[in-house]
Amino acid sequence: MKNLVLSSLLALGHTILAAQPNVVVFLTDDQGTLDANCYGSSDLYTPAMDRLARSGVRFTQAYAHTVCCPARALLMTGRHPQRSGVVHWTQGDRKGSDSRNRNMAASEITIAEVLRKAGYKTAIFGKWHLGAKDGHGPLAQGFDHHFGHLGGFIDNYTHFFLHGQGFHDLYENNVEIFERDRYFPDLM
Repeated sequence: MKNLVLSSLLALGHTILAAQPNVVVFLTDDQGTLDANCYGSSDLYTPAMDRLARSGVRFTQAYAHTVCCPARALLMTGRHPQRSGVVHWTQGDRKGSDSRNRNMAASEITIAEVLRKAGYKTAIFGKWHLGAKDGHGPLAQGFDHHFGHLGGFIDNYTHFFLHGQGFHDLYENNVEIFERDRYFPDLM
C-alpha cells in the first residue's frame, strides 16, 4: 500500500509538472497604446494579436520610458529601469569601448533566470538591446537560447547595425551568424 501511495504521488507530481503553462512574452517596439484592435484600435487590422490577447494576459497599465532599452529592462527585471542601470539606449557593439556602451547590470535578476529556476527552458528571439559586453548578453542573463541582434536595429538583409559604427550584428548563442541577403524576420 505504501508503494502504491508513493507511486501515485510521483505520478501526480509529474502531471503537475507537465501542466506548467507555456509563457510567451511579445515585446513590440514603437507600438502605441491603441495600435492593436484588442486595445481599442479601429484603423489597424490585428487578428493574430487579438487572438493571442483573448487567450493570454494583457497589460493594461504599465509605466516605462519612451525608448526601448529602459522599457526592455523593466520587462526583464520587473524593476524601475534606473535601478538596473538602463536609463537610455545601450550600444550593441561587443567590441565598443566608448562611454555610450552601457549594459544592464549583470547582477540584475531577469524573468528568464526566475523561469529557469522553476524548470522552464528559456529563449529569446529578435532584438536584445540591453548590452552586448561579455557577461551582459541574453545567455548570461538567464536565457538558454538566443537568436537575433544585440544592438538596437539592423538592416534586414545585411544584418549590419545601422547606427554609427556599422558592425555586423546577428548571433545565435554568442556565435556570429552570416546569412547575407536573407530577410531577418524569415531567419527568426
